Amino acid sequence: VGPDWRSSPSRHKRQQLHKAIMNCLKEAQSYHSIAIPAISSGIYGCPKHECADILISATVQFLKKYRMNMNLQDINFVLDRDAVTHFVNALCAHLPQESIRTSGKPYSTSPAYQPQEVLESFPEDEQSDQSDNDFEVLTEDVDVPPDRIRVQQGSILDVEAEIYVNSTNGKLDLKGG
Repeated sequence: VGPDWRSSPSRHKRQQLHKAIMNCLKEAQSYHSIAIPAISSGIYGCPKHECADILISATVQFLKKYRMNMNLQDINFVLDRDAVTHFVNALCAHLPQESIRTSGKPYSTSPAYQPQEVLESFPEDEQSDQSDNDFEVLTEDVDVPPDRIRVQQGSILDVEAEIYVNSTNGKLDLKGG
């Protein structure tokens, strides 16, 4: 469970979210794939840009630390439309730009090219097609072990993974995050 940001954001809550994603990745390191939502950014109110920065930076940190002791090959951040841009920007901040691709093409951070424009260029009914909305980090030339870190718009239920991270609360009430 991620922290509740509704009362007030704080350094402690950032640390809690960092710890939450690190624990998820530790649990997944003996598997090949994991699907992760934007933890705490829904009803718990974590700003999406902060959520993205914390989750991506913690993921990169985890991968560098445990690269030799894991099987994890695919890390899928499965997000709502509003979070995708923030997560792509976080990828650009934490990994070399040349390792980031969108729909198989190099990603550009130039002011003329924004992730939201890519999403808006597809009709609404095609936006559920993951291959058109994916931003992938291909880590062949990067000092990070998985074959792919993917940021995609959609439902976590549509992603094929061995491990699914799902938000809930301490009482395991699925109506609350």
